[in-house]
Amino acid sequence: MRRKLAIISSLFITLAIIIAILFISLMPSISPDDIIISGIIKEDSNIGIKYEAFQGKTYYVEVYIDSINKKPLISETYFSFIYPCINDNYSLTWLNKEQIIDKDNLVLGNDIRTSNLALKKLINSNISVDSKSFEEARAFAYKGNKFPIKLKAILDDNSNINRAYLVFCHYERKWGKDLSWTKLIPIHVE
Repeated sequence: MRRKLAIISSLFITLAIIIAILFISLMPSISPDDIIISGIIKEDSNIGIKYEAFQGKTYYVEVYIDSINKKPLISETYFSFIYPCINDNYSLTWLNKEQIIDKDNLVLGNDIRTSNLALKKLINSNISVDSKSFEEARAFAYKGNKFPIKLKAILDDNSNINRAYLVFCHYERKWGKDLSWTKLIPIHVE
């Protein structure tokens, strides 16, 4: 009887150790190194002529996204949103949704979970953020698997284009473990 109890206990402890090791070794489906993202602010005095709704505007931001493993940024088990932060403007007007390769897979909006991650990343990076305005942030995501993609957006305010960032937020949970991460990308001025 004692021998049976010892065997059952040993099996239970071994199973618990295996489950603990598996839980500890869980990795996100997409890692920060899997994503290549950059942003460049450019000036074009004709941008207001090309796009009538933006007369008088001269600056735009171009965002380039690539996935090394070609996984979509949104799936059934995880999702990733990219938040623009350009001089306290958190919502951009994208020009070329119709021009990208896989336009039906471009998602505009946000999610409270990734929004909180983005806000926390900006604050922890000592970037001043208007928290109230950030609640209305309009992020974007790409759920397709045709990479790379390039997006273009007009900047409404040219006053402080040197303070510009993209925050890539990946949200994922497996077996109750939080595998979320964020990546801060400075947007360069050309």
